[in-house]
Amino acid sequence: MRRSRGVRLVGLAAFVTAAGACRGFTVGWGVESAAPPPIDLTCALRPDHPVVGPALVSCALREAGRPVDDAAVQVVGLMTHPGMTPVPVATMARGGGRYDGPFSFTMPGDWALMVTARLRDGRRVETRVDVRGVQAAAR
Repeated sequence: MRRSRGVRLVGLAAFVTAAGACRGFTVGWGVESAAPPPIDLTCALRPDHPVVGPALVSCALREAGRPVDDAAVQVVGLMTHPGMTPVPVATMARGGGRYDGPFSFTMPGDWALMVTARLRDGRRVETRVDVRGVQAAAR
């Protein structure tokens, strides 16, 4: 009886190992599970070398290489040292997976833009854009 049980355990271990190696399967039930496609969130800032004052934050949101137009994209600008008030950005969907919003650097120094995109199905993706050396406006 021990030998029979041992053979069954070895067989089960082999099945679990083989099932785990199969792409897209959940071990144990044999039910195919497709992972959601990757979401890419990229952002750029214009001008490239900002100074204190207005700038434009432009973000692109893509899922599996296709533009995502039905998301809510939020951007918050933060100084990299404590004690500074966050600067929120109201973005607008422009189509083709693009979201733009006006931003204003309120003082010189290093900034971080925290970008969060929420898709209609509840998934969320975040990125951080470091903006180093914002200069005082020329007089």
